[in-house]
Amino acid sequence: MVRLYCGSPTKPSTQPLFVVDGQPTEDEKVKMLSPNDIDKMEVLKDIEASALYGARAASGAIIITTKK
Repeated sequence: MVRLYCGSPTKPSTQPLFVVDGQPTEDEKVKMLSPNDIDKMEVLKDIEASALYGARAASGAIIITTKK
C-alpha cells in the first residue's frame, strides 16, 4: 500500500495530479499500487507541472513509473 499525504493537517490543500505510466490517474488507484511495483517516482512543482499537464497540475504532479 502506498500512503499519500499532501499539505498541512491544519490547512486545506489541493491534491497534485498523479500520473502513472504516462496516464493521469485518480489518487485512489495510486493508493492501491504496491511499493514493489514502483520503479521510480518524480515530483514536479508548480510551473514545471503546469507546463507539462496544464491547469489540472497547478498544485504539482507526482509522476510514477511502474516496473514493466
